[in-house]
Amino acid sequence: MTSLSYEALSQHIGDRVLITTIYGDLRDVKIESYSIQELLVRVGVVGGYATQHIMRSQIRSIRDPG
Repeated sequence: MTSLSYEALSQHIGDRVLITTIYGDLRDVKIESYSIQELLVRVGVVGGYATQHIMRSQIRSIRDPG
C-alpha cells in the first residue's frame, strides 16, 4: 500500500482509499469531494452507502489500497 498526502487527494476523486483517523479508526472510503479543510466520502453501510465529512485535522494517515 502506498501512503498519500492529504493534498494528493484532489487527484483521487472517485477513488477508494483507507483513512486512519487521529482516534485510531480505519475507514475504507470512496472520495466524493475534496477541499482544503475537509473530505466528503462515501462509506458502505447495510443496504447501501452513506456520505460523511471528515475534517483534515482528524486524519492521521491515508493509504491507497491498490
